[in-house]
Amino acid sequence: MHKLTKEQNDVVFCNKPRIYINAGAGTGKTSTILTSIAQRIEEAVPPSNILVLAYNKKIQQEIQKKVPRNVLVCTFHAFAKKELKRYMQKVPDLLSPEETEALIIRAKKETKTKGKSEDFVQAVLAARENPSYLKKFKPEYRTVYERYGSLLKETHRFDFAKLIRKLIFVLKKDEVFLKELQSRYTHIYIDEFQDISRKRLKLLECLTSERTHLFCVGDSDQSIYGWNGIDEKNVEIAIKILKLRVFNLTRSYRLPTKIVCAVNQLLKHNQNPLRKSLTSAKKADGIIKVLSFSKGEEEISFIKQKIKALRQKGILDKDIALLFRVKKMCTEYKNCLQVNCYFSTVHQAKGLEFKYVFVVGAEDGLFPCIPNMNKLSEKECAVKMREERRVFAEAITRASKGVYITHLNNCLRKNRIATPSPFLSELKL
Repeated sequence: MHKLTKEQNDVVFCNKPRIYINAGAGTGKTSTILTSIAQRIEEAVPPSNILVLAYNKKIQQEIQKKVPRNVLVCTFHAFAKKELKRYMQKVPDLLSPEETEALIIRAKKETKTKGKSEDFVQAVLAARENPSYLKKFKPEYRTVYERYGSLLKETHRFDFAKLIRKLIFVLKKDEVFLKELQSRYTHIYIDEFQDISRKRLKLLECLTSERTHLFCVGDSDQSIYGWNGIDEKNVEIAIKILKLRVFNLTRSYRLPTKIVCAVNQLLKHNQNPLRKSLTSAKKADGIIKVLSFSKGEEEISFIKQKIKALRQKGILDKDIALLFRVKKMCTEYKNCLQVNCYFSTVHQAKGLEFKYVFVVGAEDGLFPCIPNMNKLSEKECAVKMREERRVFAEAITRASKGVYITHLNNCLRKNRIATPSPFLSELKL
């Protein structure tokens, strides 16, 4: 078993059957899950009674390598597909993400609806995960949503959301099958719990009986998928419904002191009942700097020179990332710079780790990026701003040694006057 800190030890050997670990960046989420699984097996829990529900395939593969083969490790969707196939013998063909997007665009074309296709794709996907979003839909969005649902039926296909919905339906209809799953999976582990949707929570409710042990791990400060139907309140709701005891992991073994302090200052501005302050276990202070430029060419020149200097110090390209809030800007800078480092939006880089990170374009309107802000209510704006602040924190915490945050100031960027992001003053550098 892994050597545990006191915080982790309290979690692994807790005598409560249902817990939520609110674990900050770099505090050892995965190692805590693995140690807990090993401890349960040592206590004579059969590995076949253990189910690990991972957020994505990358995390699934990482965990699968380190647990006994008969521990079931899979994503929520893979679990739903596996159990439906066992129950129904055959499951309708599953749409890939690309096919899902294409079918939504087809629904938009068939209904002759005007507007940006990407807006409709995002809205339909969000509503598939969280049907309460339908209440906010304009008529044209509802029309496309309904046509998309019809196309799924006509083509005899399932999307990811329908997989989970179908399994919930089966479990509520067939009590024998429900009891079978509840008795088989007595110990359930859930990773990235802050990203749980209402549908996944309903599935978890179905799988949970009085004797089920739940071990949920997440970070409420890393909830950054509101646009995809993941409400920031879902974790609080889940804690109440599933009656979870909350533990915090706050000692970061990846982040240096200066980055930890900046993130703590930034996230103080969010109203979060589960908020925690991180501390650093590293001796090095690390680097976090904000750099202002009056021309885009100056910003690009600085990034080139800094990457060159890092390389001269022996830093490899794979340990350097350039992160952007907006995908279009990421593509433009990749074309301008042509270096071999990792270019990505912050969302795509979630969970990845680098030694040095450049957060590019930290300007109001770009980061935070809140489309149609003037059409939102004050409450909606506050929700969006909290999420954007968490996205900014996500970008900063990808670095284990240094962060360089760049922005233009009082000059043109794409036909608008660039001003610093409000998040920069919140860092208290």
